[in-house]
Amino acid sequence: MPNPAEAETVRLIFERYQALGSIMDLQAELRRQGVRSKLRTTKTGTIRGGAIITPGALRGILMNPVYKGALKHKEKLVEGAHEAIVDPALWESVNAALQTRSGSLSDDKAKGTSGLLCGLLKDDHGHTMRPVHTKGKTGQRYRFYSSVALENGKRDDVGSVSRISAGVIEAFVSDLVMPNLSPIWQATLPGDERLRAALVKVTLGETQIRMLMGKGTMAGGQTITGAECSEQADGQLEWVVPVQLKHRHNATLIQAIGQSPSSANRIDRTLLRSVAMARRWAADLRSGRYASSADLAKAEKLCVRYLGQVLPLAYMAPDLVEQIIEGRQPQALSLGALIAKPFPTDWEQQRRVFMAIGAVG
Repeated sequence: MPNPAEAETVRLIFERYQALGSIMDLQAELRRQGVRSKLRTTKTGTIRGGAIITPGALRGILMNPVYKGALKHKEKLVEGAHEAIVDPALWESVNAALQTRSGSLSDDKAKGTSGLLCGLLKDDHGHTMRPVHTKGKTGQRYRFYSSVALENGKRDDVGSVSRISAGVIEAFVSDLVMPNLSPIWQATLPGDERLRAALVKVTLGETQIRMLMGKGTMAGGQTITGAECSEQADGQLEWVVPVQLKHRHNATLIQAIGQSPSSANRIDRTLLRSVAMARRWAADLRSGRYASSADLAKAEKLCVRYLGQVLPLAYMAPDLVEQIIEGRQPQALSLGALIAKPFPTDWEQQRRVFMAIGAVG
């Protein structure tokens, strides 16, 4: 006879996965609700469990046929062997979604699109920091890298930085590495793939970031400003960058020590003004002040096509707007370069556009 409280938790897990369609979103929601793994006592009297349920454990629950009333006997699955905890139709639907998602995740990992630093980023206690995301009230996805120690409830083992905005750490590493790669090293690769290929490991700490780069990725004599370099026995280079973390509006920003936001930065006032105008135009359209983009273009005495090219800048990711405000955007980034092709609304794709333009520059 199943424990009623545990059965209710299992049903909640299935129902919420069906609604969310993401194990990482499911884990985040369960963590917020205080749902923990089952408590059990070992033969020695030690109490186990009661921790945040890991993504792997959630997948195991969702794929376990026991919950739909089936039992495995040798190689055969016996349906209806006992009372189901989860409606069999819901179990089948969830597992069909898991199979589809599993294939897309494999593709993501192969392409490195599940996170630019996926598999490369560690906290300074050696724990992997993997990509996770949450959704805001409007449905916008916010990407982070989170230490697996934090996800597993081992707060005492977490490094000095347990969680960081994906856009912030990816942009920081990219801005340091991409301009310093040897022009003849893997020059045919797209910018994001080239960056991943150059990096062996990135270690994030509160006071420094360590980047281990492959042999031959940088031209002889090339340096990263403000960073100390040590060559490993196998020819790999480890760069240690002293940093300061700054907290603004519930976000954490990274600044290399010795490089003030204004030093050597170029504030592109045309680009900055265009982002501000795009935001005003979007607000005017939302409020109903103008019935259409054509009406807005007529009022602003602008070409409809040009307004349509600039308007998407209103939905630029906050960390990219911050770069433009402080003049930290890639040197080759201009308004013309940014609107030469339709500007995407997805924040991750926007960051890739910035990176691609930076790689050219």
